[in-house]
Amino acid sequence: MQKAFIIEPKHMGADTYHIKDVLKLNGFKWSRVAKRWFTEFANKAKAENLLKVTNLNQSFQLVEVEVEQLANPNHRSNLMRNTISMKQVKAYGVSNSELNKLIEKNRIKVMLFELDNLNRKINKQLSLQDVKREFKNLPI
Repeated sequence: MQKAFIIEPKHMGADTYHIKDVLKLNGFKWSRVAKRWFTEFANKAKAENLLKVTNLNQSFQLVEVEVEQLANPNHRSNLMRNTISMKQVKAYGVSNSELNKLIEKNRIKVMLFELDNLNRKINKQLSLQDVKREFKNLPI
């Protein structure tokens, strides 16, 4: 499998939009599917040096990924970035019955789930976009 490196923020709130020109000039490419800047595996030293020289290593890091993740929209890591678990939503004070009603009305999509021994859906991963739309007051 081919590998590549993506620029990943170290903490919430860090965004690569303001450094996109620097990344472009230094050989990084934008993946529309993964919504990340990436460079080939062979350019690791150059990319690390760029982060160090520009002092971006305080906010960003290089993460090794498979090239398939950058091109496949159904790759698990791409889906996980756009989902939130049902348990996390309930932790914000949303009731289980309220969530189930919105799921039945197709207002919130279940993106991923697992089946238990009785073929019941467990570990539901909900669409982050739908949850934000339905519960605007949640600090997600």
